[in-house]
Amino acid sequence: MVREVIAFIVDPNKERNIIPKLASRIHINVPNTSNFKFKNNAIYVLDSEGYAVLKDKISTHYKENIIIVDELIEKGLNYDEIVEHITCRILDKDKYNEVITGVDVNRNNLTYVILADGLMLEYGSIPFTLSELSNIIDRIIRTIPHKRLIIKIGINALKENVIQEILKRIKPYVGTNTDRINLYLVEESNTSAYNPYIELISKIKDKDVRAAINIALKDGIRII
Repeated sequence: MVREVIAFIVDPNKERNIIPKLASRIHINVPNTSNFKFKNNAIYVLDSEGYAVLKDKISTHYKENIIIVDELIEKGLNYDEIVEHITCRILDKDKYNEVITGVDVNRNNLTYVILADGLMLEYGSIPFTLSELSNIIDRIIRTIPHKRLIIKIGINALKENVIQEILKRIKPYVGTNTDRINLYLVEESNTSAYNPYIELISKIKDKDVRAAINIALKDGIRII
């Protein structure tokens, strides 16, 4: 169950690095500070300045519902890790059960999508280079907490040595990481019987992003 999220981050740098990415996944409410009423079941995302404004109106009995981003920064989390931590807290989880990454490669661009437990965490399209691909895979493994990670690559990627590059990046984690990491090669003409992301897909107009989503959701040949 996705809980209501109320965010009040005053610092513009923190707000810029956290709120837009979080809001692309989950609806966020901004409180009216002059008429603020604490909600027991909501998750509050605040910075220290926002907390200072609202602290007299926030019940200390529900501290587990309050996320102070400054405290996460002090623990050494970067902004990507903070967004994932907050998202998992909203879902009442420590980790996502299953993260699926779909990768579509054409002559010029690499398009990827990251799905997790019914949410679209992220998608993007970048000029294709193996180094950029490596950076994406490394970031997913390091910053997105997961019980299982599935990486699915469109069959066209075989032409660009993408499979070999991904294998090189994930092999150090396979066998040494308690989390499961699997790699699949997907023929884009295959179909999936069930699609839990259909509502999300309907909002995406970019054909390359839709192709990456379709790859992520289809069956394939398991390589690892």
